[in-house]
Order: sequence, then structure tokens, then C-alpha cells
Amino acid sequence: MVNTPTDGRGYGELLKQVTEQNGAIGELQHRIAEAQASLAVLMNAIAPYAPIYRLPTETLSAIFVMGHNEECDPSKPSAGWRFTFRSSICQVSRRFRDVATQTAPLWCNLDIRLRRNMTGKLPHLYVQTCIERSKSCPLNISIEILCCCSRCSPAQCYFSIVAEHIIPHLDRVRVLEFNIGNLNEIYIPFFQEMGAAKAPLLEEYRCIVGEHNIDDWLSTSGSYHTFAGGSPRLTSITYEGRVYSSRLLPSLHTVTTLSLGGIGSYQGMSAILADFPLLDALVVGPMSVDLEDPTGKPPILVPSLRSFTTSGCESHWWCGVLQAPLLESLSIDSTITPYIHSALSIIRDTGKFPLLRSLSVETDSQPDDEEEALKTIDSQFIKATPLLTHLTLDAPFPSIEAFLPILCPTQHCDEGDSVPWPHLQSVQLDPYFEFMLSELAADRIQKGYPIGTLGMGDQVLTDGFDAEGRNVTDMIV
Repeated sequence: MVNTPTDGRGYGELLKQVTEQNGAIGELQHRIAEAQASLAVLMNAIAPYAPIYRLPTETLSAIFVMGHNEECDPSKPSAGWRFTFRSSICQVSRRFRDVATQTAPLWCNLDIRLRRNMTGKLPHLYVQTCIERSKSCPLNISIEILCCCSRCSPAQCYFSIVAEHIIPHLDRVRVLEFNIGNLNEIYIPFFQEMGAAKAPLLEEYRCIVGEHNIDDWLSTSGSYHTFAGGSPRLTSITYEGRVYSSRLLPSLHTVTTLSLGGIGSYQGMSAILADFPLLDALVVGPMSVDLEDPTGKPPILVPSLRSFTTSGCESHWWCGVLQAPLLESLSIDSTITPYIHSALSIIRDTGKFPLLRSLSVETDSQPDDEEEALKTIDSQFIKATPLLTHLTLDAPFPSIEAFLPILCPTQHCDEGDSVPWPHLQSVQLDPYFEFMLSELAADRIQKGYPIGTLGMGDQVLTDGFDAEGRNVTDMIV
């Protein structure tokens, strides 16, 4: 059944009215478009009066740099670099983009990742753009070749082109990170250029290599130590690789900070540490193989070392073999409590770190019995580390429970000594033992040896006061 108008209008009249309505709609749409265009003109005219647009270019540029540096810190490995802030501000407005492209520090970090299948902007064009926009600012360059095939691949071919853009600017490099898994003859020209170059601004060098005999390979290729022209500002080196080769590193006589990973032999460790005469801070990550028993072998002497951090299962090995008479800071992170127990036992029994002022121990494993708990930190350990001022223990409940009596008011490290570690200024313990926090702080205050900062879990006492400003001596009944 077909519905028909009840007012008697025919088809022709209805069609005419439809046409009229479409015309009215079209006229309204045209007026709306004109209004939107006029509004856009007004918005462009009023934009300069907005506070952000009235900022001087120098101020806006400084804001951009601060935001960019928060997510792209060159002092951290390139895996933590992010460029979302820079990308976002370039899309806000034409002025923002113009200011960003003219702000050289925004373009100093070059994160170059070459893969078998390259997508997006070609890497050499990206490098060229960053180098041009960074002007004369120091460069922070990370090159990672994520291709392990031995034959020539797109990633390796692009590396040659990228290297051609980087080599003329090696004298501007402040941080250089080089991560390569498979050695190939295509890299030889780059190593040779680095070998003869000067690096007057280089401060940090990170080198991550595969499991090849790098030293033999470089000897065959004719490559020698990098930056033979000099790198007087170099102070920090990170080296990860199964085989150590000084040929991949610049001159080491100015280096004070070293991070190691992967090397797994006494000979390798001894060789690499001997090359750093001014080493002040050493960070060692997990090793690729088990280190052999160093018993009967000469200790590895690092006479200037003041800070040592080790993570993994080799903490006991390091505490046994390392000879660092000036060591002041020691950090141990291991998932195996017996190894930590062994490391601390060595420190206690030998007294080899008498100047130790800061000790941090972290483990997340659950000991099976009391023998595996951190009971090694006892009165004898305190005697072996008399100058300790900062202590951090992050361990399961049984481990902390075994240690707490050492610091409790009723315990003494020896007859006649009422306060263990009299120089102690900060203590951080996890997990939280509420019933001992206030008592410990109050006892130290009453005996004239207050702990400036005492933390257990999320609870922190500063100079004897809790977060609510209450004096702990008034809280003890």
C-alpha cells in the first residue's frame, strides 16, 4: 500500500518543495563555510595575542629543549631515548615547527637502527636532516645494526651510506654508542676512519659487540685503536662483549667510569681493568659464562676504585678477586642469596674494604633456612666496615629479620660498644617493620648517634621526625 499526502499535494508540487529545501540547505552550508573561513582568519589574527605565542623565540626554544631532554637523556642508553615530545611540538602550529627546526639541541640525538627490512624514512636522510639542524652542537649518536646475517644486507648497505654522513662530524660527537652483532668487512672503512680521527668532545663511549674474536678480526683488517687523534674529555666507557678488545676503544688514560657486561673469564677481566689507570667507578652486569675459581690467582688490583656495582650471580667472585683499597661504595644485586652471603662473608673475614661508607644489598630470593639469610652482617662485619654511613637492604622478610637485631637498641656489636656503626647517617630497609622503626630511631638519638634518614618500606623518618612531624622520642612509651 502506497502512502499519499492527505493535503492533496501532487507529485510535481512535492518535488518542487524538495528542490527548494535542498537549495535552502545549500545556501546555509555556503554561509556556514563562509563563517568558518572568517573565523579561521580571526583565529589566526588573535593567535599572536595568546600568552604562548607572545613568548620570545629564545624562551620558546628553551622550553622545547627542556621538554625534549626529559625524555631523551644522552647520559642514558639509547634504548631509553624517546622523541614523542619533539614530534608533537612540530605538529602544533607553523611557528612551533619553525622554532623546533631551528632549535639545534632538539636534533643532537641520533638513534640509528638498521634492520634487514627497512621501512619509513631512509636512515641516511634522517641522519643528514639531524646533522644539518643540529648545526654546531655536540652530537649523541647511537648506531644499532639489528641484522646478524653474514652476507651483505640492506641494513649493512645503509650503514655505509650512514657512515659517510657521520665521519666528517666525528669531531662533534659527545656520546657514541655502537651496537653490532655480526662483524663484516663492510664496517672496516668506518673503523679505519675512527682510528685516525680526533674526538675532542667525546665524553662517553658505549661499545656492544657479538661473540667473535674481535681482536684477531681487527688485526687482520688493519684497524687499530679508535680516535688515535685524541679524546681528552672521555671519562665513561660501556663495553659488552664475550671477547675484550682494546682496539675498539679510544685511549683509556682519562676514563674514570666503566660498565662491563658479557666478559666471562679471569684473564679477560684482568686485562680490561689493567687498561684503566684512573678508574673510579665500576659497574658490572651479568656475565655470559660462569667465572672460574680465582683461588691461587693474583688479585685484580684497581687502586683508584671508589665505587663498585655488581648485578647477577658473580658478586661473591668479584668480592673475592677485586683488590680496591680505596673502595667507598658497594652495591650488590643478586637473585641468589647464598652468593650474597658468600660475598659479605669475604668482606667480613678479610676486612678488605675498610674505607667502605655506602653498602647496598638487594635480593628477591627466598632463603630456605637461616644459613642463607643475611646473617653475615654481624658484629664482625661491623668491625670490618667501621666508617659505614649509608646502608640499604632490600631482601625478603627472613633476611631482614635476621639482620634487625644488630641495629636494635638491646643489641650491641661488642662489649663496651653500645652503638653499631656510629657514623651511620641513612638506613633503608625493605620490607617494613613498624614495631622497630621508632624504637631504632629513638635509641640512636638518645645515645647521641642519630640516623639522619631512616626508611622502612614507605615509612621515612628524617632527623627523628615522621611524615606528620611527630618526634619519635615522644612516641616511645
